[in-house]
Amino acid sequence: MLLMKAYFPPGEALPVPPSRHPLLKSLTQQLPDRDEIRNRVVDIIQSTELFYTTRDGAQTLERFFLGRLMNNLRGKVDPNLAKEIVKAEVEIHFEIEAPSKKGGYYTVKKK
Repeated sequence: MLLMKAYFPPGEALPVPPSRHPLLKSLTQQLPDRDEIRNRVVDIIQSTELFYTTRDGAQTLERFFLGRLMNNLRGKVDPNLAKEIVKAEVEIHFEIEAPSKKGGYYTVKKK
């Protein structure tokens, strides 16, 4: 509201209603849609060098790629939707083998 008062001085007629002002889209945060998020996740997965062992298996990969996605989109994404998409893409792109002994590392391979 303070921005509107500074931009539109009181007592003057508005040239354009605030709802149709050209700056409105840039001032409001529009969340990316599901397809855009999925494309970004796939790009991140393909451009990231693979590490071959993890301590927690798929959870480690999901957290890693979720962090990269949040960084890439500057946090302007629904975290629950992003987690769901990252989890699905990790299952599609990676094969994770359980450790052979208790306390061992999971082996990660690209499909």
